Amino acid sequence: MRPDAVLMELDGILIDTFAARRVAIADAMRLHGVELTDTEYWEWCAGWPTAQAIAGIARERRLSLDATDLELATVRADRALAHSLSKGTMLADGARSAVERLATRHRLAAVSRLRRTDISAVLDLARLEHAFAFVIGAEDATDDKPHPAPYHLALRRLGRYRGGAAGTVVALENGAAGIRAAQAAGLPCIAVGPQPAHIALEASAYVPSLADLDPTSLATLLDPLP
Repeated sequence: MRPDAVLMELDGILIDTFAARRVAIADAMRLHGVELTDTEYWEWCAGWPTAQAIAGIARERRLSLDATDLELATVRADRALAHSLSKGTMLADGARSAVERLATRHRLAAVSRLRRTDISAVLDLARLEHAFAFVIGAEDATDDKPHPAPYHLALRRLGRYRGGAAGTVVALENGAAGIRAAQAAGLPCIAVGPQPAHIALEASAYVPSLADLDPTSLATLLDPLP
């Protein structure tokens, strides 16, 4: 299977945001008396949109937070992450060359849990904005991942959405929420980057980093799939 379009989560795949996102969420929850362990962060937060990560912490820790508390914590975390990104961020190892290789054969688009303004700033600083046909950010779809709405929107923009059939389109994701969103939209999904094995196994295939992908390796990974 050789896809001609690749829909990519940027957060944690193209850009190394793990530490900045963890600090942002941890600081927001510390105001509610929560100190997150590494295991808790991986299980409840990594790979999830901020609002769902915050809600997950509140649920698992049995915190008495109402909708306003949850929204304020989400806003604090998102603002802290945006501030961190505005100071400059590091691309994942080999990410630039991987994007440039993929862009020679595939139409690329970003479908991310990051806000559009943050995505644009990152792509501009990395000088990779030319590689992406369009960007879908957290505020663009009616529902966040793991709901398939962000991918449905992307497929419509590609002109590929036909009653749930995605055609020759593949998603690159790095967490349970994104993998489930892509699969719910009918897309084969490759898990990319560090993540617990039980999460990576939910995807159609796995690679350790974006640097491991080019048009040939992408087709090879997808060949066994129906």
